[in-house]
Amino acid sequence: MEERFEELTNIIETRDMDIIPAMQLSIIQSGKKVFSFQSGSISTDEQDIALNPFSLFDITSLTKVFTAVTIIKLIDMRKIQLDDAVF
Repeated sequence: MEERFEELTNIIETRDMDIIPAMQLSIIQSGKKVFSFQSGSISTDEQDIALNPFSLFDITSLTKVFTAVTIIKLIDMRKIQLDDAVF
């Protein structure tokens, strides 16, 4: 692991496991994965399964975050304004 990601890895590893029991993070720069880290496990009725690079998550409400970030980026690029009509 690159030294520049050590602090980020420490933050992930020291999180409150009761609040965030599992976390996976990848950073893509110029189309290449420069950092990937997973920590924790996924609980089922029968067992705890440790995360791995191929673990899947149900993203449901997370899409709201992506939409908000995209809107903020478009505002920053002056492509839209916060008070533009939607319809």
